[in-house]
Amino acid sequence: MYVLTLPEKRLLRQIASFYGCKVKFEHRPGGVFIGKYIKIGYKGTRREIFSIFCHELAHFINWKTGRYPIYHNPKNFDNFHKCFRSYGQLVRYSLNAEIFTDKQGAKLCKEWFPGIKYEILYKNTKLCYEFLAGYYFRG
Repeated sequence: MYVLTLPEKRLLRQIASFYGCKVKFEHRPGGVFIGKYIKIGYKGTRREIFSIFCHELAHFINWKTGRYPIYHNPKNFDNFHKCFRSYGQLVRYSLNAEIFTDKQGAKLCKEWFPGIKYEILYKNTKLCYEFLAGYYFRG
């Protein structure tokens, strides 16, 4: 398991600040887009941590630029299901938003961390669709 150094944490905060985003670090794997900030876990491999950072930052940028606005608007986070006529529409829209975010995250990673190969999190597969279906079903 890789642990981010203090200079790396400073660097990630500085990069996020260029976009108007704040970063909070947590002692867990994964990451989450909250709205005005992102949370990044510092458990995992270096590649995983930096990929997750770029993915979550891409969510923030997508919110600010109006890409997949239903998905990225924090005002919708608590009543996301009400924005769609069917559960299938919600899941498909979410998967499309995540795939787009991954593409943007890969571009960010290539720009800021050229030595790190971005780890794709979402693909247009049945597995990813079912993961999101389960994620939103439990929520």
